Amino acid sequence: GFIFGVLYYIALRTFYFSFDTTTLPILATVTTILIITLVGVIDDLLGWKLGLRQYQKPILTLIAALPIMVINVGQTEMILPIIGLVNFGLIYPLIIIPIAIVGASNGFNMLAGY
Repeated sequence: GFIFGVLYYIALRTFYFSFDTTTLPILATVTTILIITLVGVIDDLLGWKLGLRQYQKPILTLIAALPIMVINVGQTEMILPIIGLVNFGLIYPLIIIPIAIVGASNGFNMLAGY
């Protein structure tokens, strides 16, 4: 319930009230971390045989990218080393952010040895 409450709060402040505060990125980051942690706990509690399948983990961690995608909707530019400022358009919030979050969480999971 806490995760969905924070998601609702972030969506409401971003889209309905159009507030741009510094607490919003913090809440989005905390929510993303909590969702990824929840996926890991569910996988560990269900155990080795009943745990989440390999294809289910990236799909569930893709849900964790939603809060950060929501707060970066208007953001389309990224500064890359050597190249400089690059405007990605909608590719940034819809593709680059989810790939980065899923890749980082699954990479960390692989370092755990499972």
